[in-house]
Amino acid sequence: MRKLGRIELVAAHTGLNRTIRRSGEQGLVDLESDGTRASYFVHQIPHHCGNVREPLREGVTSTSVTVALPLTAPEATDGRVFAFLPTEARTGFPFLINADFLLPASRERIFDAPEWNKQLVGFAAATFVEAFDKLRSSAKHQTLDYRFIPTKTD
Repeated sequence: MRKLGRIELVAAHTGLNRTIRRSGEQGLVDLESDGTRASYFVHQIPHHCGNVREPLREGVTSTSVTVALPLTAPEATDGRVFAFLPTEARTGFPFLINADFLLPASRERIFDAPEWNKQLVGFAAATFVEAFDKLRSSAKHQTLDYRFIPTKTD
């Protein structure tokens, strides 16, 4: 999506109609599905990860972590975790996380034990903090930012 402005998916036989559109404002993405629109502030940071040895990530020295903060309908976001594609894992946080997590073939959860995944969780926290600060500096969205801070009940 960095260079694309819009993607539209239409399946005539099922009636599915989805549009993904980047806003002119940096980091803003709109998703439209069957007449419903959701907007997200999407922030990605590359991280150095050469200090953790993981056989399944041999030779990988950097990775990116992305968070998506919903600007509309945050209650519909249950903290879904993505590893490039959706997983069944949920954080309970009011935002989405995408990273190169190690997971089983079923994609039902994220492995807890590998140091690689623990490192990515830390990177996700740093990415969230930076996204929060960027959103807070936006005059248009600064009143929304505090709802993304996880509380003890999350």
